[in-house]
Amino acid sequence: MKKHILSVVLFVVAVTILSGCAVFEKGPVVPPPSPAELAELQEFGETLDYQRDIQTIFDRRCVGCHSCYNSPCQLKMTSYEGVCRGATKTRVYNGTRLEAVAPTRLFIDETTTEGWRKRDFVDVTGHEKGLGPDSFMYQLLDLKQGNPEVKGEYDSEAKDLVCSQSDRELKKFMRKNPHAGMPFGFPEISKDERRTLKAWLAAGAKGPSPEADRILKIPANGEMGEAVINRWEDFLNDDSPKTVVTARYIYEHLFLAHIGFEEIPGDFFRLVRSRTPAPQPVDEIDTEKPYDDPGGTFFYRFLKEHSTIVFKTHIIYRLSDARMARYRELFLEPDWPGETIIDPGYDPDGSANPFWTFRQIPPRSRYRFLLDDSRYFIMTFIRGPVCKGQIALNVINDHFWVMFLDPEVDLAVNDSEYLERNIANLRMPIEDRGRSILGAYLPYAEAQKRYVINRAIAYQEAYPEGQVLGNIWDGDRAESDPFLTIYRHFDSATVIAGPVGGYPRSGWVIDFPLFERLYYNLVAGFNVFGNVKEQAGIRMYMDLQRREGEMLFLDFLPAEARDPVLRLWYPTMLSYWFASDEVEMLENGIETGVYYPEIRGNPVDYKDDFFDQVISNRLHPDIGYGYDGINFHDDDLDRTPAEKISSEKDLDLEFRKLSHRSGGFAKGIPAKGDVVFIRFTREGQEDLVYTMILNRYHEDVEFIKGENWRLNKDKDTVHFRKGFLGAYPNTFLQVELTEAPQFFRMLDSIAEKPDSYYRFFQKFGVNRSDLKFWEISDFFNERFKKDEPETAGIFDLNRYTNEVKPPGFWGRLLFHLRD
Repeated sequence: MKKHILSVVLFVVAVTILSGCAVFEKGPVVPPPSPAELAELQEFGETLDYQRDIQTIFDRRCVGCHSCYNSPCQLKMTSYEGVCRGATKTRVYNGTRLEAVAPTRLFIDETTTEGWRKRDFVDVTGHEKGLGPDSFMYQLLDLKQGNPEVKGEYDSEAKDLVCSQSDRELKKFMRKNPHAGMPFGFPEISKDERRTLKAWLAAGAKGPSPEADRILKIPANGEMGEAVINRWEDFLNDDSPKTVVTARYIYEHLFLAHIGFEEIPGDFFRLVRSRTPAPQPVDEIDTEKPYDDPGGTFFYRFLKEHSTIVFKTHIIYRLSDARMARYRELFLEPDWPGETIIDPGYDPDGSANPFWTFRQIPPRSRYRFLLDDSRYFIMTFIRGPVCKGQIALNVINDHFWVMFLDPEVDLAVNDSEYLERNIANLRMPIEDRGRSILGAYLPYAEAQKRYVINRAIAYQEAYPEGQVLGNIWDGDRAESDPFLTIYRHFDSATVIAGPVGGYPRSGWVIDFPLFERLYYNLVAGFNVFGNVKEQAGIRMYMDLQRREGEMLFLDFLPAEARDPVLRLWYPTMLSYWFASDEVEMLENGIETGVYYPEIRGNPVDYKDDFFDQVISNRLHPDIGYGYDGINFHDDDLDRTPAEKISSEKDLDLEFRKLSHRSGGFAKGIPAKGDVVFIRFTREGQEDLVYTMILNRYHEDVEFIKGENWRLNKDKDTVHFRKGFLGAYPNTFLQVELTEAPQFFRMLDSIAEKPDSYYRFFQKFGVNRSDLKFWEISDFFNERFKKDEPETAGIFDLNRYTNEVKPPGFWGRLLFHLRD
């Protein structure tokens, strides 16, 4: 009898498997369209224009998540080519990857849909096989329509995300995740938007017409713009020896830029190496790094950026006639050392060391080139090839200020032998090709230590009176950015010109060798598709670079203040031990030449006094930097919340009352509250926008792992910024101006009770599931474009907070234990 039962069970299982698991299949949540409905959709779909009707929906509802390497399944929806490429299971961000993966840069590593299919990207629109309602995208729209609620935790990199490679796999995913329809983790799109997308899919998911596609990829002002492009390509492709080396230097520093031409307003371009010269179509060479061997003859060309602009990767660099004249002044007119200009070639290790590759270009020219656009280059470290940078960014603090050593006193610029003596010591882990993890770091750490010692000795001999205030670069010109603020928001960051926020905990001074190494280590030499060995080596070397910048800053402080400030930055015994390994830069027997009035009390006050002297007495007056009107310290301010708020000036004052309150106040802000956009609505007047920034206090930033263990919430601070700051908002708040007094009272008391933040968010916050979410998201994107039309791009929503819930038993217990 048991044998018969077993046979029946095995038979049922076999039939189930052979029939494609039909026993367990569920029908679609939304019934498929009838033949008549499908015909109507197809007819409507034929009238649609891709760029006008479809890409605009993608921009508003999809690009917020699907626009970079951290897009779920690498589905990039900023262009038709990205939509056609489709999705893959391969994950770009993988901190444990032992072997590098093949790069998957859209428009670069493959240029055809067929090529992407060979790389395991699957079609999501069904246009290749005419699937229409059976396409992945159509089914996921149906899934959302049938299950519109937003439920569960959202993680854009969850391993069980859709990333399906077959219809069978997709249906299995949908059964397991009925609330994972698209847009995943957000409210459903409008009825009209859904109908438009379904009609487009049913009609074959067609892209722009050939003529529309051609127009997308040429300068908006036609022949006038093409003439500008031709002039710049002629300049960069000149075959004179100086220009050949100069053009390579410029390319390696601008390959990541969105280049804007003064004469082509509104358009942005990429500078690439092409196998073909003008006027032939660009055939981009797909090397992993900009200094890799191009494999033969090539030409510098400009490709128009026709994809939707997203803010997180929108790093603008300007070219104009004045810029070309500046390049001639910096690179072509000065004399270069040596009798002949030597082609540096493309030896892998040599090319990874810019001090060797470009050793004949005068260091003054190279440093001035970097300083001319200091904010752009610092921004490439922050918003460069990584898109998501927690591994790279957990090596810096949440708020600090950056200054630069004046070229007139930088020994790397003024001593012709300085760089030559240290070329071997300025090597970086980016030259590593196949060595072990320790081999990818230790030799470079030892070389950097030798360089630090050599630098200290050289500066002691050259400047026995120590560093003076005049050794800080003043900016030279009104358009310079000699003073920068950096905010870190966990795994993203922001760079702002000028001193934003109150006095930061730390500061850097950057000289030419450090500036160039920062760029090559974190940008030119960083391979986001690399393995854990490469990325760990780069990250650990960046730790040394951060300390180097901090030590250069400490050289401007009195000797008595240096160790106390160092202990402020590295308060734990282990972190101080690591940092003091470079104490040669401090214990060089040289006192500072900066004049300080007598400061009684905390020696750390010298740090803030130095900032004051730079801002007030050193920076070029035409630049116009001033202290932050909201966040700068004001200890005498009455911090009682106002009973009446009726103007922008009133709002500024209320935010000022809250700014820089550490500990208790900041404790109330949840872990994913680093960047908060706040909208104040006003009847009959334009709405006002502010950003709230949480600065987390790290006991140290020495180590890659265990960051949460080294946070001290008692010392967290909060800053407020008028307008927008950050590319990855974590939270939206919407407040009617008439309710502003209540808003500030509740915000002021968010740490008083376990459920204070929950009640505050219930009143003013916008959850992912909120039906008005898209309306508010659209407002912020449109307002950003209105306020900053050239620099704006679509905000990324991958970091947006999940549902805010009242604290349970354990949450309340932890709250009381914490206090």
